Parts: sequence; structure tokens; C-alpha cells
Amino acid sequence: MVGAGDLQVPGHISAWRDTANVRRAVRRQIDALRAADPVGFVRYSTDPLGALHERPDIRVKLTQTFAHVGCSVHAYYDAQVSLPEIVVLDTGGGRRRNFSLLHEFGHHLQQADRAWAFDVLANLGSDRWTVEERVCDLFAAQMLLPEELVAPHATNGRELQARSIVELFHASAASRSACCVHMCGMPGDHAVMLTDLDGTIFFATSSDAFYAPMRGTPQPDLEILIETAIENDGHASGDAHNGLRYGTGRFRQDVYFDIAVDGNWAFVVAKATAGRKGEQAWDLPDHDCDHCLQSYPPSEISRACQLCSTPVCPRCGSCRCPKRSAYCTECFLALSLSEQDAGRTEHVDCP
Repeated sequence: MVGAGDLQVPGHISAWRDTANVRRAVRRQIDALRAADPVGFVRYSTDPLGALHERPDIRVKLTQTFAHVGCSVHAYYDAQVSLPEIVVLDTGGGRRRNFSLLHEFGHHLQQADRAWAFDVLANLGSDRWTVEERVCDLFAAQMLLPEELVAPHATNGRELQARSIVELFHASAASRSACCVHMCGMPGDHAVMLTDLDGTIFFATSSDAFYAPMRGTPQPDLEILIETAIENDGHASGDAHNGLRYGTGRFRQDVYFDIAVDGNWAFVVAKATAGRKGEQAWDLPDHDCDHCLQSYPPSEISRACQLCSTPVCPRCGSCRCPKRSAYCTECFLALSLSEQDAGRTEHVDCP
């Protein structure tokens, strides 16, 4: 265990898969925010854009176009400018924008908390991003979904079902992503995902030892089950055929899916069947590179891109990330994300 001020937290990534530890970290964040602004605290839940606009330590910029990838939401936090800023896509509706704003505000709070940043995140090495994202997701979800609103939809010891997430979404003003995160905290070993009707992951989170696939990962099994759900009453479930696909190209096969379709989206709860069918089962088929058009076996895959979640080709080094210029034409140092999205080719203040 390592210390972060008054909070003793685990220093190894494995312990952060325990939702209880993530909840303790988020509770510390929320308590500190309330103590700093007891009068205006509630506005972060009801009007996060207005609340953030009034903060002198951060700037919010709304954009109609968005090229940055990395976070699990359509926004990003840029601390490499004189005044840290949140850039958020403003075309997804108020619910989604609110979750994105609070998620990125969570990054800001973590960076500003020196005890947390230096005593916890700095000791996690390459796993820092995973922990930071989990804390941001749950922070945003808990700010938007107070316990009294969630209580009627709690599982109370039963297995989590996708229909419960749909019901919570329609009973609240929170985004679908926020509802996924909050309900994923219910007891059980599962992943909760939001996909389009083709089965491609838009958002995913998980509890305990179940790994969530990255955004943009296509799921062949889910596409079939979604079609079945649409033909019936909006609900379908069943064991995986191919499995739950990950960005590395691997499939986890010992999975049971429960799906509820809601408009143009599908809520998915993936549960491990290993407890009643034996050990985890994985498959890793050959991968085809879209750039050099070569196929290569699983044994040659060394890593997956952290941004687009696809394997990096061992032949040409390509993934599926869009290529974009990121260097100042005067000093040849990297441009900040906000400078890139503003169309600049030089730094605001070139060093």
C-alpha cells in the first residue's frame, strides 16, 4: 500500500481491478471537491459546463470536429498549455457532453492532487493510464447518478442484466456511458459495454478481473445477437461463439452475453462462464494488416496500439490510427493537442 495524503491505496495494478479501491479513490476526490466549494458543489452534477466555466484554473472549449483519440469519451484534457483546458465534442447531446466534461475534469483533479499524482500514479508506471481512466469514469458516473436514483435499479445480489441499465438511463439525465460505469460497480465479474447496432464497441468498462475491450473494437458475436434482439422484444442473450474480441486480436471464448437494444444503441453485459465451465478459454487467429496487406500469425504480435486498440504490424509498423502532423514548423517540437485541433502549424509562444 502507498499513501496519498489521508488515503492508503494499493500500489500495484492488480489491486485496482477491485472496484472497491477505485470507489475509495473517487470518494476522496468528491469529498475534496465538496469541501472546497460546498455551495457550488451541486452545480457540477446539474450544470457541469456552467460550473467549469466559472473555475479560474481550467478552460473549457467546445468543438464541432474531433480528431483526438485516447480517452474513453469524446473529449480530452490538455495540461501542456498555460491554462489547462478540456476540449469536448459538442454534437453528442447534453447527456454525453456532461459525462465527457466530468470525465476530463477528473483528469484535472488527479493532476492537481500532488499526493495522488506523485504517491500513487507515479508508482504505477505504464499502468498509470488504466487507473487514471477508471477513476475518471467512476467520478463522472457518481457525480451524475446519486445513490438515491440508482437504488431502485440495484441488483441486490442478483446477476446484472442489460435491461437494468436501460431502465436507469431512462430514469435519469445521465449519459449511457455514465449508466454503464455506475451499474458495472454492482457485484459480479463482468464487463459492461455500449455498442452500435453493428456490434462495434463505443464504450466499455469492467469490474475485478474481467478485461474490457477498447473503443472501436468490432464484435462479431454481438452483431448477431443484436439482430436477434431487434427481431424480438429488444432483448437477447447467449454464450459466445467466436468470443469477446480484444484489440490484440485475441478472443475470450468463455463468455455469456446479455443484450438490451435501446434505439440505435445496445447495452451489453458480458459475464465469465469459467466459474461453471472451467478455465478461461482464449483464441488468437491470424491478423491481416490493412496497410501492407500481409497476414501474420499470433506469435508475431508483440503489442497493440494504445490509441486505436489494433495490433501493430510486425512487417510495416502500422496500426489503424489516423496520421496527423503534430510538429511546429518553426522549432520542430511537438504541438499541443489544442494547437493541433485549432489548425495551428506553430506554437502560440514558440520557445
